[in-house]
Amino acid sequence: MKNLSNNKIVLSIAVVVIIVVILVIYAFAHKATTEEMNADAVATTTDSSLASSTPEISVSSRPGQLLAYYLNIATTTFSQSENIPMTLFVYNLTNAPQELKFKDGCQATYAIGTFDMIKHIDCLPGATSFTIEPHAVRQIGLTHYASVYKIPVGKHDLMTSLVGYGGITTSVTITN
Repeated sequence: MKNLSNNKIVLSIAVVVIIVVILVIYAFAHKATTEEMNADAVATTTDSSLASSTPEISVSSRPGQLLAYYLNIATTTFSQSENIPMTLFVYNLTNAPQELKFKDGCQATYAIGTFDMIKHIDCLPGATSFTIEPHAVRQIGLTHYASVYKIPVGKHDLMTSLVGYGGITTSVTITN
């Protein structure tokens, strides 16, 4: 009985944490989207007002665009031997659900330096899709593994995208 009660408490806390994270993402997305909608061209920014211990967040959207893309990475500097975890957030800017369709199981990709993830993986056969509800966010995790490809030292564009729909590019520095 005590174990069941503890499980309910843990589940309740997890639900609250998830709701808070979604609300923070929504608030950031709504504020950034409103500001970006006033831009004349594609805008890609990194929020430099965040503390250095806070992840780097880049935003990309343009007027008339149905989706906005947000990239969250731990920092903009990585060593050659370090994995690079990324989270791509895709925000539906419209008042209607957006169904995104893909020719196979590869729904998101990234490229950095001369490495293009999509060229190095086997996608599950068969069409896939998902729907993003109005003003909702879809989160997609990607990781560059240093053991698969050692990125050359220097400054590189890191491009993340939904296959066939668009994405976002930010700059990262690779050190020894």
